[in-house]
Amino acid sequence: MGGSFGHKLEMTHVEQAVEIAMSEKGTPIKLTWSREEDMTHDYPRPASVMHGRGIVKDGQVDTFDISVSQQAMAPNWFGRLAGMGIPGPDATITTGSWDQPFAIPNYRVTGYRAPDMVPVSSWRSVGASGNGFYHDTFLDELIHEAGADPL
Repeated sequence: MGGSFGHKLEMTHVEQAVEIAMSEKGTPIKLTWSREEDMTHDYPRPASVMHGRGIVKDGQVDTFDISVSQQAMAPNWFGRLAGMGIPGPDATITTGSWDQPFAIPNYRVTGYRAPDMVPVSSWRSVGASGNGFYHDTFLDELIHEAGADPL
């Protein structure tokens, strides 16, 4: 699945190969999509939004509180595959933000599952790439406010 941008988890290419094979019975079929076709037929990654609040006290980050909201990828994908969704939380919503190794006294990351709006899939690291950016950018802002160099 490496380099597949999540599309290898989908069944559209399998469905197309079966359709071709059924029309050409007895003929071996090999279906290969170009990168452009693969990207065209894939589903987008979930859009997400983050809100951060923080407090700097005595030149240190004292409070770090971010909320991340995005559509859940795993239940959306499983719904397409098995015809039913998965209820409850999706860990990809907060991946890459809740388990960071910083000794901040008041540290909280909250994930909110947004309603399904469009079909989505896993385009590499689903939550971690966006959340890594959100997390580190907001932490940089707080460190800068504390009068230190984030690097």
